[in-house]
Amino acid sequence: MNDSISADYLSEMKKIYTIDTSVMSGMDWFFAIISVVATLGCVIVMGIWIVTLLLFLISCLRGKRSINDSFFWKRMGASLIVIMLFMSGAIFMFLSKAYGALIAWGWTS
Repeated sequence: MNDSISADYLSEMKKIYTIDTSVMSGMDWFFAIISVVATLGCVIVMGIWIVTLLLFLISCLRGKRSINDSFFWKRMGASLIVIMLFMSGAIFMFLSKAYGALIAWGWTS
């Protein structure tokens, strides 16, 4: 009995909360602007990352900091992974897979 109620509930939810993909087709100009801003942002963030690394290495050469600073390397490694996910577009691949799963489950029109 609970299975039929759950199935009915899900089918009603899919009817009410279906994503209308036709709305997105008229927003191409907006996505073009967003992509330009995102590209510039990624380039600036990568530049800041490189400058931070170079400043750290210079301070290590001068003896002010230790090259074995594990907190610095973990932070820089994590930030590099996040930067590369955005620059390579892998983050959008994950979002595309999630959208594909929504289509497969019937949550989009």
